[in-house]
Amino acid sequence: MSFLSAHLNIVQLIGLLALASQSKGQALQGCAAVDCPNRYQDVLSPTCQVESTDMRLIGLLSTNSNVLQSNLTWTIGDSGLQSTIDGNERTVTRTFYLGVPEDVDLTSSDASVAGCAIFIISPDTGAYQVYGQSAPQYVNVASCVASMGETCIDDLTIRLEQLARSTSDANADSFCKAIADGLREESPSSCFITRRQPRIEAVALTGSTAPKPITAGQNSTSNCWPTLPKTNDLTKVFEYEHVAWLNETVPWLGYTPLITVFASEQDGQERRVEVEVECMKIVDSDDFSAGTVRNGTDSGSMEGSAISVRVGQGILGLAASIWLMLIV
Repeated sequence: MSFLSAHLNIVQLIGLLALASQSKGQALQGCAAVDCPNRYQDVLSPTCQVESTDMRLIGLLSTNSNVLQSNLTWTIGDSGLQSTIDGNERTVTRTFYLGVPEDVDLTSSDASVAGCAIFIISPDTGAYQVYGQSAPQYVNVASCVASMGETCIDDLTIRLEQLARSTSDANADSFCKAIADGLREESPSSCFITRRQPRIEAVALTGSTAPKPITAGQNSTSNCWPTLPKTNDLTKVFEYEHVAWLNETVPWLGYTPLITVFASEQDGQERRVEVEVECMKIVDSDDFSAGTVRNGTDSGSMEGSAISVRVGQGILGLAASIWLMLIV
């Protein structure tokens, strides 16, 4: 990619982000919410390291589960264009974390709730573009309605509720597999993403085989704990990679549909089912801690650096991150 074309791309990106910043009712939070430190002294570029994963930007969604009777968070982290495949392609890595209160044990072998996370991945670009918006994939939508359509969300929710109720097995692995297989075999015609044969991945969230929370020792050399409140346990649930052209922005700025299904066992009563459909994507941050990461455990002062001169701080932050991705 030439310097001129990269410069034009970033100028266009800043313009689109300026439009996106005017949108209201955003539910997703970025690095500012979890105090991501800054990567460089002279560029607005947040970093969020969890275990061995170093993410450029995140998107955090707080939600509530009536079945679990608990609040929880979903966090998507994007490591950007991490590894070079050849001169024109890079690998985009998206990682998903579940945050739950310390007193909620989802991995107990005698859990009375079956839980499942289902990820819908674009067969073409890994993520999906936000359509019908003034500034396409850069808009941080509060729900999937703006991205997928209200009819699609309603039909998808009904279909998943049917599958969850018809799956009597309390084992979370079997529960997840049955739901994912059923969605692959018959999905709502009103959803364009399911008509295009996407990659559908299901991960059990409960039971002894579910992913385990990250321990303090595993995260001892990291600089970020992207969940709220910070006292939550954090679990790495799933990640995927997608090979993208250098000038493609959808793979890391687009959204990934994430469906959370919980079903409780109730003696003598109909199974209680809860389905939540969310569109997860990284978002811009209007601020983050002013330290420069040295070794993952401490930070240096940013006094006197170019970071103190901020023009449209949040917009420039995301633009600078993508600028670095495109030219590195």
